[in-house]
Amino acid sequence: MYGTGITFACKKFMKNWLLILLIPLLLISCTGASHFTRKGDKSQAAGRPGEASFQYIQALRRKPGHIKAIAGLQVSGQEQLNRLLDNFFAFHNEDKLKEGLYAFKEADGFYQEVSSVKVDLRFPGYYREYFEEDKTQFLSETYETGMKAFQNREYKSAENLFDEIKKWDPNYKDVSQLRNQAEIIPLYEEALLDYDNEFYKTAHRKFQRIISLDPRYKEAGLYLSESLKRGTFTIAFTPFEQIVAVPSLAQTLNAQVLAELSKSKNPFLQIVDRSNLQQILTEQKIALTNSTDYVKVGEIIGAKALLIGKILEYQYTGGKVTGTARTGYEAFQDSAKNSQTGLMEAVTRYKKVYYQEYQGKSVIHCKVQYQLISTRDGSILASDVFTKDLQDQVNYIEYPGNINMLVPGTWQQLKFNQANDRVLDTPQNRNEIKRLASARRDLKVENQLRSETVQELGQKVSRGILEYEATLK
Repeated sequence: MYGTGITFACKKFMKNWLLILLIPLLLISCTGASHFTRKGDKSQAAGRPGEASFQYIQALRRKPGHIKAIAGLQVSGQEQLNRLLDNFFAFHNEDKLKEGLYAFKEADGFYQEVSSVKVDLRFPGYYREYFEEDKTQFLSETYETGMKAFQNREYKSAENLFDEIKKWDPNYKDVSQLRNQAEIIPLYEEALLDYDNEFYKTAHRKFQRIISLDPRYKEAGLYLSESLKRGTFTIAFTPFEQIVAVPSLAQTLNAQVLAELSKSKNPFLQIVDRSNLQQILTEQKIALTNSTDYVKVGEIIGAKALLIGKILEYQYTGGKVTGTARTGYEAFQDSAKNSQTGLMEAVTRYKKVYYQEYQGKSVIHCKVQYQLISTRDGSILASDVFTKDLQDQVNYIEYPGNINMLVPGTWQQLKFNQANDRVLDTPQNRNEIKRLASARRDLKVENQLRSETVQELGQKVSRGILEYEATLK
């Protein structure tokens, strides 16, 4: 019975609370509609029916059926529609077909917007008949003009004209096919010229566009695949040279660069299988010390460039966490008699304690150089040197007592109080103690830091390669 009473009271409270929340919303809705209606009245009185219509429409969107807004929109809306139709009719009489079509579109759009708020306006049917007459004549004349431009190889002009026709009738005669041909013909000629000039990436983009419009157009499909094949930038990875004795560091960096390049999903970038590269270099006695060596390797493995890298510097320091005993106090509650009232009251007292503060730091320094070398002539296509310094550190405390009552402080004697003992119990110090008590305790080891360092250096090397590839046409 006790629980049922609570449930009923809660339901009643929630119902009242919902009503309290809804009332302001309803008031805002009504106030908003009245506000826009008044603005509409002012605009109509000032002779601006278009602006007035907009305000009335806003009112009706906030409160459908608002009587004053409906009455106002019927007057201002009809006046504005008449003005727009008069504008269309003037273009119709002057045989300005294109201007007339857009004028009618504006009038019809206004009429539809007013209709969307359930207000009916008078829209004489003969205006639509005039519009259909003008549209038929406009499409016929524009089609004829477009065909002349097409036949005169004025393809851009023809494309624009056919696009204009499609705005009013997408299925008009063969305008869709003609419009595509007006774009395809000059684009195909440009793509062939780019291909002949060895701008394969540029040609590839244009052949792609052509095939999207007409998959069987001439030899676009063949040139598409050939431009991709010839425009692909093939790279062979040579093992990074490692002058520091860190196991597998060079191999890890090589793999990271390869992984980052693979993420780019660049169709014009290809990594040559490097599994037997070292064997080829050994068998052919190629030292990769001059341009002749680079050209020879390129001919053997079919790569346009060689990636050569070197780990110039690597150093790891730190890795130890050391603890230091700190002086502090543990606060506790006690009771004492108030000298003035004689009553017992709670007081905070402090006892001297030790707690341990731990600190540790690990640092890795690594410097890497890479060169992207052309196998055509041995020239350096791209190169850079990257340095990465990465560190990790921990700083935390441990205390076997009540850590929530621990505060920092200074003292010299654990069992004896002295004049220079200091309890540093402030909100800021307590927050710092809590932060240190909950701080991370595990210092990253060398392998963890090395992995993060290699990842970032691999990203930088791959970014340099991709930036060079992006300059190729």
